[in-house]
Amino acid sequence: LAIDILLETLRPGGSDPLAQLQSAIQRADIAIRNALCTGQGRPGTTVVAAWIRPDQTFVAWVGDSRVYLLRDGTIASRTRDHKLVEE
Repeated sequence: LAIDILLETLRPGGSDPLAQLQSAIQRADIAIRNALCTGQGRPGTTVVAAWIRPDQTFVAWVGDSRVYLLRDGTIASRTRDHKLVEE
């Protein structure tokens, strides 16, 4: 469901990729809650999305999925988990 909504929402050539990523993730969150809420618990998912342009990369993430950068044989984490333990 999250992937479907991201694909429906994101439009190549947009002037603000980061705003589009944020909006798409928020829409997906609402759709998941509406589709799966049964009164018990809070459904959700983790998301990592990257919008890659020739000269820039925009990254958005929610949850405990991570983004890593591989450069010159070295791997470095570029995000922090969104969870209570990390806070």
